[in-house]
Amino acid sequence: MPDSPLTRVESIVFPTRDIDGSLALWSAALGREASFRTDDFASLDAGDVSSGLTQAPGREEPVVFWSCDDIEEAHRALSAAGAGTTRSPPPVRWVMKRSISPSDFGPLRTA
Repeated sequence: MPDSPLTRVESIVFPTRDIDGSLALWSAALGREASFRTDDFASLDAGDVSSGLTQAPGREEPVVFWSCDDIEEAHRALSAAGAGTTRSPPPVRWVMKRSISPSDFGPLRTA
């Protein structure tokens, strides 16, 4: 997207039905151990982008976490490009307190 308000991919979380098996595969492939682990989530740092695995219910597709300088502008630009959301972006004062993800807006869908 030319002049995108999205500055970079921070992490990608992939769904899995077998967190232990997936973590073993990804650890071997990346040559790294999990940097964070719970019963249904694991994160592996792989350079500039973190890869995550989740076995959480309801996660059927990968989730990409992006950086941007202006969340409201990013929301407008993505919507203008054809993405839709199920709810509005959170207030800016809330965004500054924590990282946000696409799930904060609900699933994106294409027209």
